[in-house]
Amino acid sequence: MRHISSLLMFAVLSVCPLYSADALAASVEEEPGFQSIHQQQAQEFSSLVLKAPAISLPARAPTKALGAVTPEVSKIVFGYHPYWSDGKEDTYRYYWLTHIAYFSVGISPSDGSIDTTPGGGATHWATRASNLISLAHANGVKVVLVATLFGTSNVSTFLSNSTARSNAITDLLSEVVTYGVDGIDIDLEYVASSAGANFTTFMTDLATAFHTQNPNYHVSFAGPALPGTIDNMDLASLNSVCDSVFPMCYNYHWGGSSTPGPVAPLYGSTFWGSSGIVATINYYVTHGFDYDKVVVGLPNYGLQWPCDGLSRGANTTGSGSATFYYNSHYSVETGARTRLYDTDSDSPWWAYGTSPAFYQNWYDDHESLQTKINWAATAYSGSLGGVGFWALGYDCPNTSGDVYPKIWQGVGEELTDPPYTLDNFEVWDIFWRDPNWSGSTSGDTDNDSTFARSSDYTASVNSDYSAKLYYDFESADGFIREVHYSTNANSSIRAMVERGFFDSNTTLAVWVYGDGSGNKLYFCVRDDDGELERSDPIPVNWSSSWQQISWDLASDPVNGWAGGDGIIDGTGKVIKLDSIQLLADTANLTGTLYFDDLTYQPSGAPTPTPTPTPTATTTPTPTPTATPTPTPTPVEQLASYDFNSSTQGWGFVGVENLPDFVGATSSYSSGKVTIIPNSSTHSFGFWQLPSSASIPYVSGQVYRARAQVESSQANPQLVPKIRLRWIDLSSFASSTHEIVSSGDATRSPGPGGKEFRSYYYPPVANNLLFAFDLLDFEAADSGTISLDSIQIERFPRPAFATLLRSYTSYADFANWGFLQAIPTVTGSRYTTGELRLQSSQGEDSAFGFWQSSASANECTYNTSTNYLYRAIYRLWSNTTNNATIRMRAQNEDAQMTQTMELSPGPAQPLSTVTYYELYWETPELPSSPDSTEDGFIVAFDDIDFDATRSFDVTLENVTIEYTSIP
Repeated sequence: MRHISSLLMFAVLSVCPLYSADALAASVEEEPGFQSIHQQQAQEFSSLVLKAPAISLPARAPTKALGAVTPEVSKIVFGYHPYWSDGKEDTYRYYWLTHIAYFSVGISPSDGSIDTTPGGGATHWATRASNLISLAHANGVKVVLVATLFGTSNVSTFLSNSTARSNAITDLLSEVVTYGVDGIDIDLEYVASSAGANFTTFMTDLATAFHTQNPNYHVSFAGPALPGTIDNMDLASLNSVCDSVFPMCYNYHWGGSSTPGPVAPLYGSTFWGSSGIVATINYYVTHGFDYDKVVVGLPNYGLQWPCDGLSRGANTTGSGSATFYYNSHYSVETGARTRLYDTDSDSPWWAYGTSPAFYQNWYDDHESLQTKINWAATAYSGSLGGVGFWALGYDCPNTSGDVYPKIWQGVGEELTDPPYTLDNFEVWDIFWRDPNWSGSTSGDTDNDSTFARSSDYTASVNSDYSAKLYYDFESADGFIREVHYSTNANSSIRAMVERGFFDSNTTLAVWVYGDGSGNKLYFCVRDDDGELERSDPIPVNWSSSWQQISWDLASDPVNGWAGGDGIIDGTGKVIKLDSIQLLADTANLTGTLYFDDLTYQPSGAPTPTPTPTPTATTTPTPTPTATPTPTPTPVEQLASYDFNSSTQGWGFVGVENLPDFVGATSSYSSGKVTIIPNSSTHSFGFWQLPSSASIPYVSGQVYRARAQVESSQANPQLVPKIRLRWIDLSSFASSTHEIVSSGDATRSPGPGGKEFRSYYYPPVANNLLFAFDLLDFEAADSGTISLDSIQIERFPRPAFATLLRSYTSYADFANWGFLQAIPTVTGSRYTTGELRLQSSQGEDSAFGFWQSSASANECTYNTSTNYLYRAIYRLWSNTTNNATIRMRAQNEDAQMTQTMELSPGPAQPLSTVTYYELYWETPELPSSPDSTEDGFIVAFDDIDFDATRSFDVTLENVTIEYTSIP
């Protein structure tokens, strides 16, 4: 029998099981140096400079109302998202989560004030978490804020001060209400016996305040794993006020343990002692907590110690360090380490080294976690509340973006009924490749087939997105292998991230919205020998309706493909989904298919019978979530200016020191303001003064300004800008959104006038300042220019029905070019899902990059209807200088007209920045004698950098969409 730790609290793990857990109640304040994994990692990451994540992830849709999509699991799945996982939230399986706990803000022990910047950084937690909150809420997952305080003496100081407790409750409630999250989770480590009553008072007051504010707010706390600290709490009283408790069923061995061993043993044993997950949970439910409020906390991490031998029970020779799930899993999958399994604790481990430097790594992987999830799902007649994890993101490496999905497959199989989800397409999976990525794709010579998330049609009312395959083949017998695959060069990593992991006794199924083409679909899997095997062809002989297609690997025909032998080799969960394939019929080479609810289940389980015309009982009714011509929404008029008087709060400026311009060559009359340029080369503008900036902000609304302008001549130099700005009332203009016309004479207003429009979706809830600028008048420009009227309106943000282009991968950005305005700017490169430019030059620099003109005809539009186009960008830079984002329109002859641009202000790390959105009505392009359709060229342009520093800029995830507008 070996000892885990010499520390008193962990003696419970090393003694003979004849000692009960209740009899071994040592208080944690007697444990000098003990730290939980929460505290250990919070301290570790607080000392690091947080950088933008290296993962390139797809753009996503706007936030929807909470509950729009319902998670599939039958119990609570509660995941801690530490701030150092920011940027990985796109990889989460939201359909297998119910709660995400954002870790964390700190509580001051002296006065209860809240440190709202995780890790002592400069960025507010809600800014860092904005993308996570949007994604979670869009998928019906609640987000709760975690408040932490570490150190038993600190906790006691805080809890003993009623004013500090009250301050903390007030401030935490304010954070939750202000930033739209769904509750609070308290993590105080640890509560001493003398502080137990105060902890009950604190949690009672906190729960009362939160539930009074909103009865649906979630209130929970992280609980210790061992009786030595659990029994310092009045569990029965806490049960009466809290919605759940998260016992941290890990760290039974910790970094300071004297013996390497299991982090989360399931049962007690004669070797390791009596404690483990089962004993911990039993303590909670027998001391007052309702079964359905107990959420079993499980680890996505392990610990590695230096020790004096390779055998189980060796002595540690130094402190253990945390290893994320993906570290340990990767080492085994690549063959670098040999996986051992400890049956006493249901924990994997491995050892390596030579004397005197030995190491042991104890961790949990997908198999051991599934065993523990199964216990949590079935214990106490299946009445426990659910499971949770420390921590989310630990299955995704920082360096490559490859996600190891086996943990989540176990969650789905244990906490849902079959069929089990492989992908419901609500959040776009980064491993679905562009159709032309695979070398197997043929017949599409101009590479314009696409596969992307779409809201056009969905297979059920609980779904908001499906996957849309647009195929366009220029030659007969076109073939697409729509592969789910990592681009990582390491074959072991590719094997780990491929979808599935099922056995040969499995049925694959997916819903398909058909186009009646007769084209043939296939399922394809990769077996344990690495061979590709696929189903018989399934003709798409139905149209404008959903039908489920399936392949039973156990009983349906298996055909070898690309070297496969027609036999699915391997036992256990070693089969993986490789791809869905399309063979186009020669009579129909262009079309669109939609896919939804890709699932697997054991062979022989009931499967709806495919029928050409689905019925409500067997097949979900297709639900268009958006159409190209949605019902127009009434437009709300906010303000109208006719300029009959000069007292409407508008001012003038001469940009180039022309004081004689103001009032001398401008006038108000007959409902317009008229400007006569003087004899000098100059630019000027006029706008609504800040004192009248009273247009209110309403969430979810698009703001539109319409201005009627005319001039005495159609001079190319008389081209206006129309701008919408927002301010926070403490600065004149903290961000500017504008449409900029080019120097094309057709865009000059000319005699008779022209209407110019600007659209804006404000990023923050502040008042708006409307501005209209007339710029760039040359000395030789005679004549006048008049502003007749301005209307300011708003209408609900529309659902964008059609995706024109999405740039989320290396292949997408391959047609983008790079301009060096200053030759010494160097170092452009493409990586997965991003376009990066670098410079180390010590001088002012400006540069741009954009989609090359060769592919400018890919974004077409309807010129006969008012359509609203949206471009979404995400930008990261290590500079603090402003950036300008532009979207340009040109025809196939490269004749450019309007340019729309957004000045988002200082660039920020990707983990904190939101998506920048540009809105634009159907552009007016010059006629093109050489082509029949016009297109967009998308441009990102003009950034100025400080002369004394280097820079690194990344453009990530560009999507272009359109819809009709009121």
